[in-house]
Amino acid sequence: MDFIKNYFKSKNAAFYIGLFFALFSIVTAIVYGVSLSAIEEQSAVPTVLLVLAGVAFVGLSLIGQDKYGAALMGILDFIALIVYIATIYPYPLSQTMTSSSFGDIPYIGSIIACAVLMVICAIGANVLAWIRMTRKKLPEEQGGNA
Repeated sequence: MDFIKNYFKSKNAAFYIGLFFALFSIVTAIVYGVSLSAIEEQSAVPTVLLVLAGVAFVGLSLIGQDKYGAALMGILDFIALIVYIATIYPYPLSQTMTSSSFGDIPYIGSIIACAVLMVICAIGANVLAWIRMTRKKLPEEQGGNA
């Protein structure tokens, strides 16, 4: 029990924001899988990468590698975004030929929403990779006299 208490006591707000982005990445994977399941161009790769990104951050954080976890989460989220764009773009292009306007394309709102969610995940994780996620030890905590 002391390990858990000391583990969370040594973390600052950036770590908890990282946990939020890990959960947000998994939620984005679920939203992507559910909202675009009817589209033929949907790929399972972004879903797997987004879930793996969240799990990787949590797993690497548990062994004390917060920065590497955030960096890996950012890389996986960015790769998921690139794969998503590469696999989904033929759908709106083919629908544009038959629709009267861009807004009439089926699922265009879901396509844009998923892209925005993935961009938020990738940017947030990238920023977290550069931020300290543990508290600085104060002289009192180190056992020294100040």
